[in-house]
Amino acid sequence: MDYFRSQTLAMSQIENIIKSLRAPTTPTLSPSQLVQSSIYLLPTLKNPLNISLLTTEIIFSPTLFPDIANQNVDLDLAVMLMEGFKAAADRKALITDPTVSPLDWVLSIYKAVENLAPAEQWRALPVLGGIILAITKSSPETGKNIGGSLALSGYKVKMVEQLFVDFTHNTVHAHHKSKPQAGQLAAAVVILSVVLPHLGDGYKKQLGAHLILPAAVELVYTSEKGLDLPEVFRSLIIDSKSTSLNDKLNKNPVFRHLNSLSLLIQFLIHNSHPIQEVEVVFEALKHIVQFSELLASEYQNLAAVIGADAAETNNGLWRFIKFSLFSLSVSFQGYTSWLLLHINRKLFQKYAVPAATSIIKAFSNVYFVVAQISLSGFPTFDFVYYSCLDILLDPAFAQVGISEVVAELSVPFLKSKKDSLAYIESDLVNRGRLIYLLNLDEHLVPLLPFSEEVSSKKKTPTISNSVLPLVTQLLTPPESESNITITYFQPVLESAHSVFLAIVSTPSQILERNNGSRDGDVSSDIQDKSAETSSTNTQKYLDHKIPEYLQTVLSLFPGVLSPNQFTLAITTVVRACSPPSPLYRVNMNRSEWILNQIHDKAQNDIQPGVPLPAELGTHAQNLNDNGQSNSDDKNIPVPTTRAVVISSLIHSLPYVHITLLETWLNKVVKLIQRPDNFDKTKIGPAYKLEQEYLETDLFQMISEELEQYKSTIGIKWWYKAKL
Repeated sequence: MDYFRSQTLAMSQIENIIKSLRAPTTPTLSPSQLVQSSIYLLPTLKNPLNISLLTTEIIFSPTLFPDIANQNVDLDLAVMLMEGFKAAADRKALITDPTVSPLDWVLSIYKAVENLAPAEQWRALPVLGGIILAITKSSPETGKNIGGSLALSGYKVKMVEQLFVDFTHNTVHAHHKSKPQAGQLAAAVVILSVVLPHLGDGYKKQLGAHLILPAAVELVYTSEKGLDLPEVFRSLIIDSKSTSLNDKLNKNPVFRHLNSLSLLIQFLIHNSHPIQEVEVVFEALKHIVQFSELLASEYQNLAAVIGADAAETNNGLWRFIKFSLFSLSVSFQGYTSWLLLHINRKLFQKYAVPAATSIIKAFSNVYFVVAQISLSGFPTFDFVYYSCLDILLDPAFAQVGISEVVAELSVPFLKSKKDSLAYIESDLVNRGRLIYLLNLDEHLVPLLPFSEEVSSKKKTPTISNSVLPLVTQLLTPPESESNITITYFQPVLESAHSVFLAIVSTPSQILERNNGSRDGDVSSDIQDKSAETSSTNTQKYLDHKIPEYLQTVLSLFPGVLSPNQFTLAITTVVRACSPPSPLYRVNMNRSEWILNQIHDKAQNDIQPGVPLPAELGTHAQNLNDNGQSNSDDKNIPVPTTRAVVISSLIHSLPYVHITLLETWLNKVVKLIQRPDNFDKTKIGPAYKLEQEYLETDLFQMISEELEQYKSTIGIKWWYKAKL
């Protein structure tokens, strides 16, 4: 093979490469070609002195690093060197020439860099990092080798790792003292982020978060080498049709290694000292939150200049934005784990409430991205979001932080309907903020008071003064003169319905539990009476709202609400008005009134056998001439509009009073089997499929959804009816 070359040929090659490495004015090869040639030669050398010499020449080459005097290190080249030394080590492990063993080869490289002066130690990081990436380690769980291909004895591995950690610390420390080596620091941070998963736990713990964390956050979120927001958006304003942004991102080493850099930031936060390094941790949080704010504002500015359509359809832009959201979520996860695992109870409130509050607010800025790409398959965002909610809803904090968040996020939207719709229409960012606020309200409904005490001097967000005024504006699509399309508005509408259903589903005594008197001189007996009166008023208010809401739901189907959304809305409201709900005690007839409304609609207003509109997933195209399904799929979709309405009635029956169950079962089966109110000649082609679907749906409800005693009644009725 070619590595069994003559000594004369080897020396000639070394001389030629060293000459190119030393001559920046007349290079015969480009820097990347020179790295490739050097790396290719390195594992074939048989003389340890030549291995050390070539390593030294590579890291000190003015051809590779021409602007060292100006501290302008080429990050791409630094990363390329690290990957090159890994490739050289991998290749050396395969070369069986006994003259220089893989261990001696590594030791020769190690000797070339171990005595570097502190100011030059950054040069060795790509070399040591590449060696570490190539080293084969043994898994403590299985004992099997993992990663790499270069097998070294334990103490040699530790020797390389320790030198890498020491050099990294010294490089960052030098920057921390005088800040002259910005390029060198950036190279150290990027290389560390790639090598971090391959370091032993003991060496990871030696990494000083107070030094490295500020450098990593600055590199990723505020420097021109990282996610330089103004520059990215400015380039798109100049040429909105340009596809060059993807090319620029692919050439950006920070963007290419954003995953590992974000995980580095997460690791450093997670392992920060809860007392000694807390100021550094919160300073980093401030910069990350500012990045989220800047991302939102820059996108708004861009959409205003080039148009919403051009901004929404630029693939390079959305690739950048989605990666930024992922990076923020991963970084924030470091804070939640730090707060939950490393902060003692005495300091928890001092640190946890402001940190969780900042993260919840920051997510509001970037939720427009989530609303566009869907949250499914993104567990990191979910984990951070719910962890922050858990922190803020800790009873020991009396919801101090969450009240502040709700109040601040609600302000822009608590206006007239016209102004709110204009606010939503303006851009994706504001729509995302509104959806985020509604989702937050949905989670907080059981924890917010329904109304505020008259005696309270401090105005706090409540369901009556903050949540309901906003939600009721958004339960129906905008009027025809609005420029907002139903597709654009749909996520807002769905979130608003979810909040309303959460309010009516939450027992009113829970809604009122934070409404107790704040006057310590009032007796407990008076407090109890006041709470009872307040709870009754809440129930009456909600009972008054339900008929209005039901008419809204009926008007939105079909056309706006999907079959599942319609059924969920109906069954949720019926359950909220049925025993043992407090609303049932206020109006014992409300649930049956709702059932009658649904029954009358199915009996009189909706033609049997008419397939659902195509946009709602009609099954009509799968019907044969006899109105039967051509599909072999046993899970037949809801075939008709009438089937959806009757199905919502069926799935509401588990909540009716037990004395009414058999009566309503008879009414339902009559609706299914005898559409007497309609002209039989006008019954749609899907009627047979409608009947088949509803009979199956009714049986499944009886066998799976009824409680034990009701189930006995239901099964007896089923066999008695001979269905």
